[in-house]
Amino acid sequence: MLKLPSDSCAQQRAPPVAVSHFASADRDHRDICSHEFAHTLLDWGFPPRLSAALKAELEALRLAGCAAGRWAGAYARSNADEFWAELCMWHVGSRGDYGSISPQPRPGRRWLRRYDTAAAALVSSVLEGRHPLLLAQADEDGGVAELGWAAGDAVSSEGDGEACTLLVVNEAGHALRLSWVEAGGGLRTYAEVPPGGRAGQSTYSGHAWELQSVGGAGVVLGRVVACAGLGVVRVSGVPAAQPPSASAGAPESAAGS
Repeated sequence: MLKLPSDSCAQQRAPPVAVSHFASADRDHRDICSHEFAHTLLDWGFPPRLSAALKAELEALRLAGCAAGRWAGAYARSNADEFWAELCMWHVGSRGDYGSISPQPRPGRRWLRRYDTAAAALVSSVLEGRHPLLLAQADEDGGVAELGWAAGDAVSSEGDGEACTLLVVNEAGHALRLSWVEAGGGLRTYAEVPPGGRAGQSTYSGHAWELQSVGGAGVVLGRVVACAGLGVVRVSGVPAAQPPSASAGAPESAAGS
Protein backbone atom coordinates (compact mmCIF):
# COMPACT_ATOMS: atom_id res chain seq x y z
CA MET A 1 0.00 0.00 0.00
CA LEU A 2 1.35 3.42 -0.97
CA LYS A 3 1.91 5.60 2.08
CA LEU A 4 1.77 9.36 1.56
CA PRO A 5 2.47 12.13 4.11
CA SER A 6 -0.74 13.64 5.43
CA ASP A 7 -2.34 15.52 8.29
CA SER A 8 -5.94 15.65 9.40
CA CYS A 9 -8.34 17.58 11.60
CA ALA A 10 -11.96 17.18 12.66
CA GLN A 11 -14.49 18.64 10.23
CA GLN A 12 -15.79 21.11 12.80
CA ARG A 13 -12.27 22.53 13.11
CA ALA A 14 -12.15 23.56 9.46
CA PRO A 15 -13.34 26.98 8.24
CA PRO A 16 -16.03 28.27 8.20
CA VAL A 17 -17.44 25.70 10.64
CA ALA A 18 -14.65 26.44 13.10
CA VAL A 19 -16.02 29.91 13.73
CA SER A 20 -19.72 29.05 14.08
CA HIS A 21 -19.46 25.69 15.84
CA PHE A 22 -17.34 26.97 18.72
CA ALA A 23 -18.63 30.54 18.91
CA SER A 24 -20.11 30.07 22.38
CA ALA A 25 -18.24 29.87 25.68
CA ASP A 26 -15.65 27.52 24.17
CA ARG A 27 -12.88 29.88 23.09
CA ASP A 28 -11.12 27.20 21.02
CA HIS A 29 -12.85 28.06 17.75
CA ARG A 30 -9.68 28.21 15.70
CA ASP A 31 -9.00 27.01 12.18
CA ILE A 32 -7.06 23.87 13.08
CA CYS A 33 -6.99 22.80 9.42
CA SER A 34 -4.45 25.51 8.56
CA HIS A 35 -2.36 24.48 11.59
CA GLU A 36 -2.13 20.86 10.46
CA PHE A 37 -1.52 21.84 6.83
CA ALA A 38 1.37 24.03 8.00
CA HIS A 39 2.95 20.99 9.67
CA THR A 40 2.64 19.00 6.44
CA LEU A 41 4.20 21.80 4.42
CA LEU A 42 7.19 22.22 6.69
CA ASP A 43 7.83 18.48 7.12
CA TRP A 44 7.09 17.24 3.61
CA GLY A 45 6.83 20.23 1.29
CA PHE A 46 10.55 21.01 1.19
CA PRO A 47 13.70 18.92 0.72
CA PRO A 48 14.98 17.64 4.12
CA ARG A 49 17.98 19.97 4.13
CA LEU A 50 15.80 23.01 3.47
CA SER A 51 13.22 21.96 6.04
CA ALA A 52 15.93 21.58 8.68
CA ALA A 53 17.37 25.02 7.87
CA LEU A 54 13.95 26.66 8.16
CA LYS A 55 13.32 24.91 11.47
CA ALA A 56 16.64 26.21 12.78
CA GLU A 57 15.59 29.77 11.91
CA LEU A 58 12.20 29.25 13.51
CA GLU A 59 13.79 27.90 16.68
CA ALA A 60 16.10 30.90 16.94
CA LEU A 61 13.14 33.28 16.60
CA ARG A 62 11.07 31.26 19.07
CA LEU A 63 13.81 31.41 21.69
CA ALA A 64 14.36 35.12 21.06
CA GLY A 65 10.66 35.80 21.43
CA CYS A 66 10.39 33.82 24.65
CA ALA A 67 13.45 35.57 26.06
CA ALA A 68 11.79 38.91 25.29
CA GLY A 69 8.67 37.87 27.22
CA ARG A 70 6.47 37.04 24.25
CA TRP A 71 4.20 34.01 23.80
CA ALA A 72 3.50 33.58 27.53
CA GLY A 73 1.66 30.29 28.03
CA ALA A 74 0.93 30.01 24.30
CA TYR A 75 1.25 26.77 22.36
CA ALA A 76 3.70 28.54 20.04
CA ARG A 77 6.28 28.34 22.84
CA SER A 78 6.43 24.54 22.59
CA ASN A 79 9.02 24.02 19.85
CA ALA A 80 9.95 25.21 16.36
CA ASP A 81 7.32 23.05 14.64
CA GLU A 82 4.44 24.32 16.76
CA PHE A 83 5.79 27.88 16.58
CA TRP A 84 5.55 27.66 12.79
CA ALA A 85 2.11 26.03 12.70
CA GLU A 86 0.60 28.44 15.22
CA LEU A 87 1.96 31.53 13.46
CA CYS A 88 0.70 30.24 10.12
CA MET A 89 -2.80 30.31 11.59
CA TRP A 90 -2.49 34.04 12.21
CA HIS A 91 -1.00 34.55 8.75
CA VAL A 92 -4.07 33.08 7.02
CA GLY A 93 -6.53 35.12 9.09
CA SER A 94 -7.24 32.83 12.02
CA ARG A 95 -5.34 32.71 15.31
CA GLY A 96 -3.32 30.31 17.38
CA ASP A 97 -3.72 29.30 21.02
CA TYR A 98 -2.86 32.50 22.90
CA GLY A 99 -2.31 31.09 26.36
CA SER A 100 -1.98 33.95 28.84
CA ILE A 101 -0.98 36.66 26.35
CA SER A 102 -2.55 39.95 27.40
CA PRO A 103 -4.29 41.84 25.98
CA GLN A 104 -6.00 39.02 24.10
CA PRO A 105 -4.61 38.68 20.57
CA ARG A 106 -6.76 39.40 17.55
CA PRO A 107 -7.00 37.05 14.55
CA GLY A 108 -5.01 37.86 11.44
CA ARG A 109 -1.52 38.75 10.35
CA ARG A 110 -1.76 42.44 11.33
CA TRP A 111 -1.71 41.52 15.01
CA LEU A 112 1.12 39.06 14.41
CA ARG A 113 3.26 41.69 12.66
CA ARG A 114 2.85 44.04 15.61
CA TYR A 115 3.47 41.38 18.26
CA ASP A 116 6.46 39.53 16.77
CA THR A 117 7.69 41.38 13.71
CA ALA A 118 10.66 39.15 12.92
CA ALA A 119 8.72 35.89 13.21
CA ALA A 120 5.85 37.29 11.13
CA ALA A 121 8.31 38.33 8.43
CA LEU A 122 9.83 34.85 8.31
CA VAL A 123 6.45 33.13 8.01
CA SER A 124 5.37 35.54 5.26
CA SER A 125 8.60 35.11 3.29
CA VAL A 126 8.23 31.32 3.32
CA LEU A 127 4.53 31.17 2.48
CA GLU A 128 4.93 33.78 -0.26
CA GLY A 129 8.03 32.13 -1.76
CA ARG A 130 10.37 35.05 -1.02
CA HIS A 131 12.66 33.45 1.55
CA PRO A 132 16.32 33.38 0.39
CA LEU A 133 16.55 29.64 1.05
CA LEU A 134 13.55 28.99 -1.21
CA LEU A 135 14.99 31.15 -3.98
CA ALA A 136 18.33 29.37 -3.64
CA GLN A 137 16.53 26.01 -3.87
CA ALA A 138 14.68 27.17 -6.98
CA ASP A 139 17.98 28.25 -8.49
CA GLU A 140 19.42 24.81 -7.75
CA ASP A 141 16.36 23.03 -9.16
CA GLY A 142 15.88 24.96 -12.35
CA GLY A 143 17.29 28.46 -12.35
CA VAL A 144 16.11 31.89 -11.28
CA ALA A 145 16.09 34.63 -13.90
CA GLU A 146 15.27 38.32 -13.69
CA LEU A 147 13.15 38.88 -16.79
CA GLY A 148 13.36 42.01 -18.92
CA TRP A 149 10.83 43.27 -21.46
CA ALA A 150 10.71 41.27 -24.69
CA ALA A 151 11.62 43.23 -27.80
CA GLY A 152 8.59 44.47 -29.69
CA ASP A 153 4.91 44.37 -28.77
CA ALA A 154 3.93 41.62 -31.19
CA VAL A 155 5.54 38.76 -29.24
CA SER A 156 3.09 35.93 -28.43
CA SER A 157 3.21 32.48 -26.87
CA GLU A 158 4.93 29.69 -28.76
CA GLY A 159 4.10 26.07 -27.97
CA ASP A 160 4.22 24.46 -24.54
CA GLY A 161 7.76 24.19 -23.26
CA GLU A 162 8.86 23.15 -19.79
CA ALA A 163 6.50 23.82 -16.88
CA CYS A 164 7.77 26.82 -14.94
CA THR A 165 6.71 29.75 -12.77
CA LEU A 166 6.46 33.48 -13.44
CA LEU A 167 6.70 35.71 -10.35
CA VAL A 168 5.49 39.29 -10.68
CA VAL A 169 6.85 41.68 -8.04
CA ASN A 170 4.88 44.93 -8.00
CA GLU A 171 7.08 47.67 -6.57
CA ALA A 172 4.98 50.40 -8.18
CA GLY A 173 2.31 52.54 -6.59
CA HIS A 174 -0.49 51.13 -8.72
CA ALA A 175 -2.07 47.75 -9.40
CA LEU A 176 -0.95 45.60 -12.32
CA ARG A 177 -2.93 43.32 -14.61
CA LEU A 178 -1.22 40.12 -15.77
CA SER A 179 -2.54 38.63 -19.03
CA TRP A 180 -1.44 35.62 -21.03
CA VAL A 181 -0.71 36.40 -24.69
CA GLU A 182 -2.25 33.63 -26.75
CA ALA A 183 -0.53 32.25 -29.83
CA GLY A 184 -2.88 34.29 -32.01
CA GLY A 185 -2.16 37.48 -30.09
CA GLY A 186 -5.32 37.58 -27.95
CA LEU A 187 -5.11 38.39 -24.26
CA ARG A 188 -6.51 36.38 -21.36
CA THR A 189 -6.31 38.02 -17.93
CA TYR A 190 -5.16 35.77 -15.11
CA ALA A 191 -4.39 38.05 -12.16
CA GLU A 192 -4.27 41.53 -10.73
CA VAL A 193 -1.34 42.38 -8.48
CA PRO A 194 -1.90 45.11 -5.87
CA PRO A 195 0.73 47.78 -5.14
CA GLY A 196 3.53 46.20 -3.13
CA GLY A 197 2.14 42.73 -3.83
CA ARG A 198 3.42 39.62 -5.57
CA ALA A 199 1.77 37.01 -7.75
CA GLY A 200 3.08 33.63 -8.85
CA GLN A 201 1.72 32.22 -12.10
CA SER A 202 2.22 28.69 -13.36
CA THR A 203 3.06 28.68 -17.05
CA TYR A 204 5.36 27.12 -19.66
CA SER A 205 8.68 28.32 -21.02
CA GLY A 206 8.12 30.20 -24.26
CA HIS A 207 4.75 31.59 -23.16
CA ALA A 208 4.36 35.37 -23.33
CA TRP A 209 2.67 37.51 -20.69
CA GLU A 210 1.63 41.16 -20.83
CA LEU A 211 1.59 43.58 -17.91
CA GLN A 212 -0.64 46.64 -17.80
CA SER A 213 -1.28 49.26 -15.16
CA VAL A 214 -4.80 49.10 -13.75
CA GLY A 215 -6.94 52.23 -13.80
CA GLY A 216 -6.86 55.30 -15.98
CA ALA A 217 -5.75 54.57 -19.51
CA GLY A 218 -4.38 51.17 -18.53
CA VAL A 219 -0.84 51.76 -19.80
CA VAL A 220 0.81 48.69 -21.32
CA LEU A 221 4.17 48.26 -19.62
CA GLY A 222 5.40 45.48 -21.86
CA ARG A 223 5.57 41.75 -22.40
CA VAL A 224 7.82 39.10 -20.92
CA VAL A 225 8.56 35.57 -22.07
CA ALA A 226 8.65 32.84 -19.42
CA CYS A 227 11.81 30.76 -19.12
CA ALA A 228 12.68 27.47 -17.44
CA GLY A 229 12.73 27.48 -13.66
CA LEU A 230 11.59 30.66 -11.92
CA GLY A 231 11.29 33.89 -13.88
CA VAL A 232 10.98 37.11 -11.88
CA VAL A 233 9.69 40.37 -13.36
CA ARG A 234 9.88 43.50 -11.20
CA VAL A 235 7.80 46.57 -11.97
CA SER A 236 8.72 49.84 -10.26
CA GLY A 237 6.71 52.37 -12.26
CA VAL A 238 4.70 53.20 -15.36
CA PRO A 239 6.68 54.33 -18.41
CA ALA A 240 5.84 57.78 -19.75
CA ALA A 241 5.19 56.48 -23.25
CA GLN A 242 6.53 53.22 -24.66
CA PRO A 243 7.70 50.23 -22.60
CA PRO A 244 11.42 50.26 -21.86
CA SER A 245 13.56 48.68 -24.55
CA ALA A 246 15.08 45.33 -23.81
CA SER A 247 17.25 42.71 -25.34
CA ALA A 248 15.63 40.58 -28.00
CA GLY A 249 13.77 37.50 -26.87
CA ALA A 250 13.56 36.04 -23.41
CA PRO A 251 16.64 36.60 -21.24
CA GLU A 252 18.67 33.59 -20.31
CA SER A 253 18.02 32.10 -16.92
CA ALA A 254 20.65 31.61 -14.26
CA ALA A 255 23.19 28.85 -14.66
CA GLY A 256 21.71 25.41 -14.33
CA SER A 257 18.30 26.20 -15.91
